[in-house]
Amino acid sequence: LLLYVLDHLKESGVEKIVVVVGYKKESVQALCSEIPGVSFVEQKEQLGTAHALLCAETELKDFSGSVIVACGDVPMITSKTFADIVNEHRENEFSATILSAVVEKPTGYGRIIRNSSGDVTAIVEEKDSSTEEKLINEINTGTYVFEG
Repeated sequence: LLLYVLDHLKESGVEKIVVVVGYKKESVQALCSEIPGVSFVEQKEQLGTAHALLCAETELKDFSGSVIVACGDVPMITSKTFADIVNEHRENEFSATILSAVVEKPTGYGRIIRNSSGDVTAIVEEKDSSTEEKLINEINTGTYVFEG
């Protein structure tokens, strides 16, 4: 799965990829080490996406530009989608952009909470969601763009 994600990122124009490894890190590094522009950082404890991004901070300290955060197990996000979300992010000069999806069965995913203007106000994980929030079918894909 990870190789598909990395291929899609490269095809979208991403030049530098930082893979955050933890579980089975040696296998992941061996699998990806031949891909140009890929480096690795270790997340010793799996404490979520925000923590993984903090672990990657040292690899990105001299980087300036848009940073895509993507999970390694989402091969269905295409290179076009990655390119489109970055273009949307830059054209609108957003500081942060979230890729969401509307699905028929949102069970297991974080829900996107919006205000009456349509702005995202929160992402609520399934385990923390109220009965009303569980009815929302717009989900967080775990893909973001930030300015670095």
